[in-house]
Amino acid sequence: MSRPVDFSQEKLLHVGWRAVGCYSEEMKASGTPVTPLFGALGYYTRHGGQDVVFYVESPVPGSLFGTVVHQVFEQRIGSEWFTVPQNVRMAYDEYGSPTGSDVVMALLLFLTVVLVIVAALTARPWSESAAALEAD
Repeated sequence: MSRPVDFSQEKLLHVGWRAVGCYSEEMKASGTPVTPLFGALGYYTRHGGQDVVFYVESPVPGSLFGTVVHQVFEQRIGSEWFTVPQNVRMAYDEYGSPTGSDVVMALLLFLTVVLVIVAALTARPWSESAAALEAD
């Protein structure tokens, strides 16, 4: 620790995290040995500094969005200590901030659920369907 912790006003927080590595097609095609990119632990505050939310930043820089990215079977595991004020609440956001694909997937899931409910509410029972076919 770089300084003593005043436990009357602060608390000690341990954050364990992991990040999977990746590399792009351009990195692979360069001919040099590929060193995967890894995410790093980040945090942000909300509610006027009353909440601290920890997350793992994406290893893919903005310049690589829209390109093919390969995931490697290698993880970076981290363990870090923080001192925070006693009244601060902590949270860990496994997915970080939502990306465009996360929003699209959530909308598709919502649409699927709505369509299943509508189909169930508008479907006729089998006996009514069979009677309608026999009448024709």
